[in-house]
Amino acid sequence: MKTFQWINLIGILCIIFGAQAIINGVMLFVMTGASNWAITQEQGGTGPQPVWLTISVYFGILVSILYLVAGVSFLKKKAFSLRLMYTALILNLLARFVPMLMIGFHTAVFPWQLFNIFSLMGPMIDVLLLIGVYQVSRYYYTDPDKYIYFLGAGTLSPSTLKLLSLIGSLVFLIPLFIFVLWFYVSSLDLSYPENVAKFHSYLPPFLHTRFGSAYLSLFCGASAFIFSSIGLKLAEKGWRKLNQAVMISSMLLFLLILFTLM
Repeated sequence: MKTFQWINLIGILCIIFGAQAIINGVMLFVMTGASNWAITQEQGGTGPQPVWLTISVYFGILVSILYLVAGVSFLKKKAFSLRLMYTALILNLLARFVPMLMIGFHTAVFPWQLFNIFSLMGPMIDVLLLIGVYQVSRYYYTDPDKYIYFLGAGTLSPSTLKLLSLIGSLVFLIPLFIFVLWFYVSSLDLSYPENVAKFHSYLPPFLHTRFGSAYLSLFCGASAFIFSSIGLKLAEKGWRKLNQAVMISSMLLFLLILFTLM
């Protein structure tokens, strides 16, 4: 995609993720109360929340606000926009991991139950956005029509780029199939447990876990986006339109699935 398209995509994603994080943070703070919930369920504690955890809650909300502001600033291309975006993304990464590390420090046991695949999705998105900002930064102010490839394409031959484009398109069909399948099953006149059982009957056993199909869809959606981004270096209009369509569709489906998990 061109520079201005990457700027719009990154800025809009930061606004969406920032707004969602602010809502989640404020709702959590209001519903539980900063002084009434326990450090961990395993301890069964009901006493006041420790100071460091209270600070982490406030810090998370402030970082989410900064995340949203960085997205707006990135779209407006202010003089400080790049520095603000780097700062917001790095602080957001810290805000995700520091509470877990602090819980491990105070309990002398690392909370592995909080360190799962889904907890890594946010940091993975931040890392991908950091890569995108870095790729865009060279032409951010100077060349809005410059074509930029997400992970670069180096000296890959046209045949390799076409192969990657095809792989991206095929990988995208996996989350699309899962989404259409769930939509079809949900339209049946069945109860929710029956819908889930019917849905799982079409899938292999390793996807029968609670979020198994969702995790696979997120992974394949991100992979399809990356492969198609690399394939954008192809000069032929047909291949370029195919890759752009897969990138946009995979991103929209990725966000849809991600929000259903929140």
